[in-house]
Amino acid sequence: MPKALIINGDDLGLTPAVTDGVLEAHAHGALTSASLLVNQPATEYAVKHLSRHPNLGIGIHLNLCQGRPVLHPRLVPSLVDSDGLFLPPREMQARLMTWRASGRDIEAEYRAQIRLARSMGVQPTHADSHHHMHLFLAAVTPFRRALQAEGLRWIRACRIRQCPSLRRIGGPHSGSVIRRLGVQAYMEFLSSGPFRSFRAPLCRIEPRRALPPFNVDSMIWNWAEAFASLEQDGVFELVCHPGCADPHRPRTDRIHDKRVSELKLLTAPGFAELPSRFGIELTSYARLNSDQSVPRQRARRS
Repeated sequence: MPKALIINGDDLGLTPAVTDGVLEAHAHGALTSASLLVNQPATEYAVKHLSRHPNLGIGIHLNLCQGRPVLHPRLVPSLVDSDGLFLPPREMQARLMTWRASGRDIEAEYRAQIRLARSMGVQPTHADSHHHMHLFLAAVTPFRRALQAEGLRWIRACRIRQCPSLRRIGGPHSGSVIRRLGVQAYMEFLSSGPFRSFRAPLCRIEPRRALPPFNVDSMIWNWAEAFASLEQDGVFELVCHPGCADPHRPRTDRIHDKRVSELKLLTAPGFAELPSRFGIELTSYARLNSDQSVPRQRARRS
C-alpha cells in the first residue's frame, strides 16, 4: 500500500489536562489515534468526551506501573506494593528484568484492562503499553496471550527508525554500540518471533534532530525532513504525548513541557499539511482494522 501515517497520542485518561490535549490535537490538529489508560483519575472523563470525537481511533494503553490494578491486588500480588498500588516504572522494570513479576498476573491484569475498556463502551483498535512494559521479555508472552484471547489484532511497532537515517551502527537507540546493536536485534526478534501473529506498522518514526521545546517552526522543519526521507511504502506510526498546560503537574510530570510543546506542533497549520505534501496519507488503527486489504508490513533494513 502507499505511504500512510498513524499519529497516536498516548496517555489519554491520565489527567484532565492530558486528556484535553489529546482530544484537542485530534479536533484541531493532525492526531488520528489515541491510547487509553483505563485505571487513571481521568479515565471516566476521557470516555465521557469520546462521543464528541467519533473519528478518533481509540486503543488501549496497557498499564503495569501507575495507579491501582483493575483486578483486586490480592489477585496480582507480584505487580503491587504493600498498599495495593502498581510499582513505579523503575521498580517494575527491575522486577520484569529479574522475572519476579508473574506472567499469570500480567496476563490476567492485561485482560481485565481490555475488558474494562469494553465495558465502558470502548472497543480497542490496538494495544500498546505505558512505559513500554510489554517489551520486557517477562511480559512478552502474557501480552501476546492476553491480546489473542481478547481478539486484538493490531499492536504498536517494536522497531524505531530515525528519519533521515543516521546510518550509525545499531540505529537510533541510546548507549554504546554494543547496547544499540543488542536493542535493535531484540526488537527484530520480537517483531519476527513472539509478535509475528499480530499486525503492526512498519516502525515508529522519529526526526533525526532533537526537537527544540516551544519552537514550532523548527519542529515542523524537522518533521518535513523526516517525511521527505520516507521512501518505502507502508504504514508508519508517529507516537506523541500531547497535553494542555497543567499548573498542578509541572513538578510531578517529567514530560509536562514536552506535552504542551507537542500539542502546539500537532495543532499548527504548517504541520497538518506536511504529510500530504510528501505523499503520505493520514490513517488510524481504526481504519486499518476495518480494511481487510491492508497487507502485513515488512520493514526494509535501513
